[in-house]
Amino acid sequence: ARRFGRKTAAHALGTDGIRNAVRAGVDTIEHGVFLTEDIVAGMRRQGTVLCPTLATYRALAAGDGVPAYAAVKARTVVAGHRESFLMALDAGIPVIAGTDAGAPHSSRARPQIWSWSPPTRSPTLAICVRCGASSAPRS
Repeated sequence: ARRFGRKTAAHALGTDGIRNAVRAGVDTIEHGVFLTEDIVAGMRRQGTVLCPTLATYRALAAGDGVPAYAAVKARTVVAGHRESFLMALDAGIPVIAGTDAGAPHSSRARPQIWSWSPPTRSPTLAICVRCGASSAPRS
């Protein structure tokens, strides 16, 4: 894709999928739930960006309108996702806000993640801050 000037994104949650996507040279990792230090190092070398979609998993974990098994699974993801997000931030990985809003499961998360308000009031930013990120702009 890069030879043709195209950007690529990989929807990767698990360690193996993320590692394979980074090795393949994708531009962004969507979700990135289970990062490891070696994956983050590879992301840094490649200039890979992380789009953690934190709000989506929190909305699913709340269980409102989703099958019980999906809420339970989402709850097991949230803590590890936070740690991966902080690991990426600490390593200087560029992080962008995203919601996975086009996916059918995300319709339940839209009240949390669709916001046309200024970034300082964005639900996605608020979740990032609760996970340990700074809300201060970076250059």
